[in-house]
Amino acid sequence: MYGGGDPVDVVKRHGGRIAYVHLKDVRAAELQRVATTDIAMEEAWRRGSSARWGRGWWTSPGRDLPARPRVLGWMVVEQDVVPDAAGRLEPEPFASARKSRTFLREVVGL
Repeated sequence: MYGGGDPVDVVKRHGGRIAYVHLKDVRAAELQRVATTDIAMEEAWRRGSSARWGRGWWTSPGRDLPARPRVLGWMVVEQDVVPDAAGRLEPEPFASARKSRTFLREVVGL
């Protein structure tokens, strides 16, 4: 998706070849900015292209999130966070991971 592909189509066409997935949620507006500029990946992360589960594209209205992850099997759920100039991480990784895990467990059933 980050590179312009359709992850659902890839799973439909090549699901048998996928051993594991790094499952991320993204902010669509920042993803669009990445696609239309020469922004570096680290800068995109700094700008918040990666979203906590429950706050990004996958969980926006009209998305069928519960049906998608189940067909994938083994997954790594992650959110990219880059330190600011003072070395602070925002969002704080452990709290963000806990909220993502709660969302995936309670809303998605994973």
